[in-house]
Amino acid sequence: MVATLLQASAVERRYRMGSRDLPVLRGVDFSVGEGEVVALVGASGAGKSTLLHLLGLLDAPTSGSVLLRGADAASLSPERRARTRNREIGFVFQFYHLIPELHALDNVCLPRWIGLGWGGWIREGRRVRAEARGLLEKIGLGDRLHHRPSQLSGGERQRVAIARALVGDPAVVLCDEPTGNLDSRTGEQILDLLLARNAERGTAFVIATHNPEIARRCPRTVHLADGLVVDSGEAS
Repeated sequence: MVATLLQASAVERRYRMGSRDLPVLRGVDFSVGEGEVVALVGASGAGKSTLLHLLGLLDAPTSGSVLLRGADAASLSPERRARTRNREIGFVFQFYHLIPELHALDNVCLPRWIGLGWGGWIREGRRVRAEARGLLEKIGLGDRLHHRPSQLSGGERQRVAIARALVGDPAVVLCDEPTGNLDSRTGEQILDLLLARNAERGTAFVIATHNPEIARRCPRTVHLADGLVVDSGEAS
């Protein structure tokens, strides 16, 4: 039986808009097991990005709980939560979020360098750089290591973002519309990279997508509608 890696229980998330509460998630139960690949689908406004932010410990639920390896994120200090996020969770976004002044290799290294701190960087900075170089070479960007984002195509930028998410070997990578800004062929190639990493290293992935072809290739699909899970993709 696969161990549960991330679990959201009865999660609600509301935002204050003037005098009104805007409910985005309305009591979501969701889990992903170690090494699992899950597609998260739903219309715009269904709550996919909000759920990813909660699962990634970037935000806290209004009510309910988010557990990583059985530990309630709410029980962690801000410093411990940041360290856990840096070591255990990777992120891939639709619009890449690369630093324009840095070339590809340093964009990949930066989150790990930040997580290591100054002393850790002195001890392990060279190892991280070698790992980042190896990842970029493996995904076909060995000749683009010292190109800045403005010198890369959309597909190349997303590959850099994937390498950045994978450096440090996180347990789970959360992907928010990672192919939504790409043509269909490049999108398929990006998914190929994610599924290959899952097969090679057992990395878990949660992939929010509007693309039914991307969802079809994932072993499990969870449907969100109006802030609720309407189909968990699990056998009853």
